[in-house]
Amino acid sequence: MICQKWWQRLQGCQRAVEDWQKILQVHSLVLQPHEDMRSYLKFAKLCQRSGRLQLSYRTLVSLMDTDPSNLVTGVPLPTTYPMVTFRYIEHLWISGQKEEAFNQLAHFTQVALIPQNIHFLTTDESQQIHQRNELNKLLS
Repeated sequence: MICQKWWQRLQGCQRAVEDWQKILQVHSLVLQPHEDMRSYLKFAKLCQRSGRLQLSYRTLVSLMDTDPSNLVTGVPLPTTYPMVTFRYIEHLWISGQKEEAFNQLAHFTQVALIPQNIHFLTTDESQQIHQRNELNKLLS
């Protein structure tokens, strides 16, 4: 409930990285980034659009629970949180790592098309349907 209210308030804020960063720091006192993933993904996208690629990278890495730069080149990204994986692939593309982004996207689409490979963030069936719809939007 609080997460939804904060999301609505964030939508009314200016699209300034510094403002969002301060607001999310306050939110983090109550919610873990995984509990408010939509806000952090939007923040990462905002950072990318503002040219703050390092901040975008740190935000995405914190949501992935692993640093993909420590993975061996060619090893697929974790797909535990498909939206995070997709945003990280966008980050690779924007930061000029186009070949790696393309390879990761090819693997991501193969994995994401198999329902058994998707790990939902909730056991609630209606939330799973919503998450599946979000994934389908990504893949379309």
